[in-house]
Amino acid sequence: ATDAGVVYEVDRDSLTLTGSAEGAITLTGRRPDGSSITKRIGFRGNGYVFNLKASVRDGAVGLVLAPVASEGAQGGQHSGVESAIALNAENRRVTEHAVKDLAAEAVTIPEALWAGFSAQYFAALAMPAQGAAKVVMGKSGDIPVVRVDLPATDGSASFDLFFGPKDPKVLDGLGHDLDRVIDFGWFWFIAQPLLHLLELFRNLTGNYGVAIILLTALVKIVTIPLTQTSFRSMRAMQQLQPEMQRLRERYKDDQTELQKQMMELYKKNKVN
Repeated sequence: ATDAGVVYEVDRDSLTLTGSAEGAITLTGRRPDGSSITKRIGFRGNGYVFNLKASVRDGAVGLVLAPVASEGAQGGQHSGVESAIALNAENRRVTEHAVKDLAAEAVTIPEALWAGFSAQYFAALAMPAQGAAKVVMGKSGDIPVVRVDLPATDGSASFDLFFGPKDPKVLDGLGHDLDRVIDFGWFWFIAQPLLHLLELFRNLTGNYGVAIILLTALVKIVTIPLTQTSFRSMRAMQQLQPEMQRLRERYKDDQTELQKQMMELYKKNKVN
């Protein structure tokens, strides 16, 4: 059941934290049936993760995330949010759906380690403080939503939330496999070492421009054998151009035979 109609009272007017200091804001409300809801939101002064503990009478708590629509947003755009995203707890695979493709029929993930919304440089994610949770991705009217459901233990459920940059240095130390929110693509095994090298050069030089030049030079040096092989192949192909042209003229009406003769020519001259 939604608490959208519940009016909450807050236990303080403001909260200011710096460094490693911790603090919390507590919201207390009452449903029309008389049951109470308490939300305790705990913050740290130097982190992007905060905690939400909800206490209710019911047996489950559903936490809903929805991107805030930018002022004057067109075409259903919501603050640069690109996709709804979740990490499946069973197979450790990331499930991602473009916000514009989220349909009224929800996508359900029985067990997820975290779920939320991803933009190009930032993410808003919710996760159970411990273990996994059921996740539902869909739309509420025109608004994309991601809901994270947890059974209440002794009337309470605890969530951790991350609202921050998709920065490996930030994500690596937070647990929950939050580093998986960054998609390095199929060639992650190349991209990740290159990223670490870039950061190393940046730490040594203090300048990303110089770091990119050094990384580029290193890649060029490492790939010299491949480059030389490519150049040799190109020169060999140029030398074969007259013969290839004669084959095209001779077999212009028979493409199958032309391809066969071309392959024989490459094989005979050891051109790849």
